[in-house]
Amino acid sequence: MLAESLTLSTVGCAAGVLAAAAAMRWILRLASDSIPRIQESNLDGRVLAFSAALALITSVLFSLAPAWRIRRGAFGAALHEGSRTSTDNSDRLRSALCVGQIALGLALMSAAGLLIASFLYLMRSDLGFSPERLLSFSVSPPDQDYPQEKRLDFYARLVEELRNTPGVASAAAGMPPPLTGSQMVISFNIQERPKGPGDRPRSDMAIVTPGYFQTLGVPLLEGRIFTERDDAHAAPVIVVNQAFAQQFFPGESALGKRIEPGATSGAGGTKMMEIVGVVGNARQSPLKTAGPIYYFPFRQLPWCCPSGLVRTAGAPLIVSSSVRRVVTSLDSQLPVYDVRSLEEIRSSGFARPRFQMLLLGSFAAIALLLTVVGLYGVLAYSVIRRTREIGVRIALGASRSEVLALVLTKAMLIVLLGVTMGLAGAFAGGTLLSKMLYGVAPHDPLLLATACCIIALTAAVAAYLPARRAASIDPMQALRAE
Repeated sequence: MLAESLTLSTVGCAAGVLAAAAAMRWILRLASDSIPRIQESNLDGRVLAFSAALALITSVLFSLAPAWRIRRGAFGAALHEGSRTSTDNSDRLRSALCVGQIALGLALMSAAGLLIASFLYLMRSDLGFSPERLLSFSVSPPDQDYPQEKRLDFYARLVEELRNTPGVASAAAGMPPPLTGSQMVISFNIQERPKGPGDRPRSDMAIVTPGYFQTLGVPLLEGRIFTERDDAHAAPVIVVNQAFAQQFFPGESALGKRIEPGATSGAGGTKMMEIVGVVGNARQSPLKTAGPIYYFPFRQLPWCCPSGLVRTAGAPLIVSSSVRRVVTSLDSQLPVYDVRSLEEIRSSGFARPRFQMLLLGSFAAIALLLTVVGLYGVLAYSVIRRTREIGVRIALGASRSEVLALVLTKAMLIVLLGVTMGLAGAFAGGTLLSKMLYGVAPHDPLLLATACCIIALTAAVAAYLPARRAASIDPMQALRAE
């Protein structure tokens, strides 16, 4: 028995390793850079040793039960086995394994459903602006060569030249760029409600040039946006998004309110800044809803170095060469890097949840396949063992539908037990995945019901073939064979 089991497990292990080697390229290409160091993964000696050890342990474990039966020497009962209609211990063991397969399949199917629903929610969620035909690029003038006035002049000329470039509809600059997940968080004081340094509210901030909101397509809801006149000689102003206004000025207009940025504001002469506009919520990360953020005009806070943003008339990457020529014309020593469309940045942000969804979905598909094979094997073997009994039933007048119901009832009992056990695993899996979900409850009843229906329908298809074979048994041939 051990030799037979080892032979099967060795063949299975070899096939699994070959399948893994073939799948590695697909997995690495799919994961991209979303998982740290995943590109270093390979089928090394440790993986092969683990696979061989797993195959050996599986062979030994699943050889013990039949070997123990043989050792007991119950050969007399086995010779009369054909006359038995009850289910023996081996049948119960096979059914129990099938129940376990169904439970595992339901847990994985439910988890995959949660990740798929979460990914679709992310894909459909509003970004607050239109990423189509937007190009982002980076250029970093060194501080030693570009003091404040020269840096302001460089970016002003850069934006102006880009706006006059053929194929460009509008241009601007800002830091951090949208959808990259980059954040600059700073505390602030509200003039009407001052607080101590440790109790001050915090919010994301960004520094943008005039034309930033028009280039992205972020709507202006109240007041005005930045203009060229908002420079160091003008009164300090900021623009906030709708989330900022609703959180820190609920039930009232944020226009005209004054805040003082900085953890130590009030002690070092930081100026109060007036809110002159409220814009829509543009998301800084594709995986997070838009939180509160306030925007500084670059001319009043010329930090280095904002990324360039270009709205194009056609495909964004077509104008990348024009962007490089404009930068070179201003300073031939400055490299242009990280040139990407906003849609590419968005897709890159979705890489990790997409990888998790497809990987777990693959596991769920494999578990579903094993469920079908396991249930089919259990029922087909049961029909073979009960050939004489079924033949007698048909000879005594049992109809085809009654024989079908006999086999399918057993199948549905196995499925019911498996689904009941699998629901506990599905609830546990949903809890574990809760931090990876977006816009989906970890125990969504509709998704759980859908997973149960898929398992039940798949099991019904697997059970139908043995049931149909049982219903078509010729009673005379069955009795002669016995």
